[in-house]
Amino acid sequence: MAHLRGLLSFCILVLLVVQPHQAYGSGRGSFPRTRTDPMMSQANGICASSVIVHGYKCQEIYVTTKDGYILNMQRIPEGRIASGNMTKKQPVLIQHGVLVHFSGSITLLSHVRDYEEEEKEEVNCNLSVKPDKLARSQGKHLVTLVLVPCSLLVGILSRIRKGQNLIKCASVFFVRLLKWRVERFHLLLVQDGMTWLLNPPEQNLPLILADNGFDVWIANSRGTRFSRRHTSLDAAQSEYWNWSWDELVAYDMPTFFDYVHSQTGQKVNYVGHSQGTLIALASFSEGLQVDKLKSAALLSPIAYLSHMSTVLGVLAAKAFVGEFFPQITTIVLGLAEFNPKDQHVENFLKSLCANPGVDCYDLLSSLTGKNCCLNASTVDLFLKNGPQSTSTRNMIHLSQTVRDKVIAKFNYGRPDYNLMHYGAIIPPVYNISNIPHDLPIFVSYGGNDALSDVKDVQDLLDSFKFHDVDKLGVQFIKNYAHADFIMGINAKDIVYNQVLSFFKRQQ
Repeated sequence: MAHLRGLLSFCILVLLVVQPHQAYGSGRGSFPRTRTDPMMSQANGICASSVIVHGYKCQEIYVTTKDGYILNMQRIPEGRIASGNMTKKQPVLIQHGVLVHFSGSITLLSHVRDYEEEEKEEVNCNLSVKPDKLARSQGKHLVTLVLVPCSLLVGILSRIRKGQNLIKCASVFFVRLLKWRVERFHLLLVQDGMTWLLNPPEQNLPLILADNGFDVWIANSRGTRFSRRHTSLDAAQSEYWNWSWDELVAYDMPTFFDYVHSQTGQKVNYVGHSQGTLIALASFSEGLQVDKLKSAALLSPIAYLSHMSTVLGVLAAKAFVGEFFPQITTIVLGLAEFNPKDQHVENFLKSLCANPGVDCYDLLSSLTGKNCCLNASTVDLFLKNGPQSTSTRNMIHLSQTVRDKVIAKFNYGRPDYNLMHYGAIIPPVYNISNIPHDLPIFVSYGGNDALSDVKDVQDLLDSFKFHDVDKLGVQFIKNYAHADFIMGINAKDIVYNQVLSFFKRQQ
C-alpha cells in the first residue's frame, strides 16, 4: 500500500505498457494438444492466419517421423499472382529456430502480489473506466517506460464516482492496471514457422520466395504448437519430451526433406535461422539429406556458441549444465517439458533476472543483442505468437554446446551412459568440415548478434576453409542482431534479396 501511495503523491506512475496491435493474421485460436484432430487446426493454423488471408494458396500438411512424432508443415506452391509458367518450381524448405522464453513480468508482478496480500480491507470501488482500455489508449511503443503525469492522474480520479475514498480507489485501480499489464507482458522467444510470416507479405521471406517463383515449404519442429502430436505418446507424458536437437537432426530433418523431395521430385533448397542452422549443419556433416539438397542459406548461424555475449544466455546455459542456481535448476531439470507457463520455470527465470547485468525489461536485446531494424507492431505480433515449449533436454544440449565449445551429440553426464549410447565415453562431435565441399552455402551474420557472435561465426567459417571458393557466399551486416534476420523491416533489401539471388544462381 505504501509504495502505491508514494507513487500517487509524486503524481508519477511507472508502467510497463505493451501496445495492442491489429496484427497480420491475428486470429490464433487455441493451441492444439496431442491427440487433437488435425482438421481442427486447419482453421486456426498458420496457412489460414498468415498466408491465405493475403491471397496466397497454402496447404497444411502433416508428416510422421520414424520415432512417431507428427509434424506440421505449410506449403505455399506459388505466388499471389500465378505466373502461368508450367516449369517445375524449385522447392525451398524453411526451418525456424528456438530460443528460450523469458518473462518480463517477474519483479513488478511480485510487488502487485505483495500489495494484494497486505490489503485485507475490502474497498467498494465502482470504476467507470477499465484498466485494459486505459492501457491500450496509452500504449505507444512495444515496451515503454511511461511517466503518467498529474493531468492523467487527475483525469483517472475524476472518473471515480463521488463519495468514494479516492486514495483507496485509485490504489485499487492502479493495482488492477499493473496486474492487467504485467500478467500479459511476456517475451516469447520460442519460435515456430509462424515467425517467418510476422512481417507484411512484401517483407517476409516465405512469401517473397513464393512471389519469385519458388515452391515454399515451412517446417515446424516437434513440440511446437502444431507439432505436438505423436502416434503413441501424449505431450503430457514425460516420454514425449525425451529428445534434444540430436533428434531434430536424426528424425525431423530427414522427414521434412524426404517428404518435400517425394512430392516435388527435385532437390531442395534450404533456409535456416538460429537453431535451424545448427541442425542443418549437423545433419549435412553426417551425410544426411545431402543427396536431396541443392543449396543452403544459413541466417544468424549458431553452430558454435562459446563466445556468446548475452549475459542472460550465458547464465541460462550455466544453469542448465548445473553450474548455477543448483536448487532451482534441479527442479527445472526434473521437468521433461520446458514450458514457459510452468511455475517452476518462472521461478528459474526469476533467478536469472535477479542477476547484475540482466535487464529483464528489455529481454529481446538482453538475449539477442541490440536489433537495429525491428518494427514495434511486428514484435508485438511476435509476443502474441503464443508461449510454446521445447524439451528441457534440448535446453541442456544447447547449454552443453556453450560450455564444451564443440558441436557434439548430447552428453548424458555419465561415462557408462555415453558408452551405452555412443560406444565411447565422450559423445561424438559433428565434424562440420565433412560437409561436401561442392555444396552451395550462403552464410549471413550480424555484428550486433549476441547469440551468433562474430567470433563464433568465424570459427564456423574456418570449418569451410577447404570449401570450393565459388560455392561459399558470406554476408556480414554490421548493425544486425539475431532477430533482425527474421523480423527486420529492411531484411528484404539487405538479406532476402541476397538469398533470392543465391537460390536463383543454383537453378
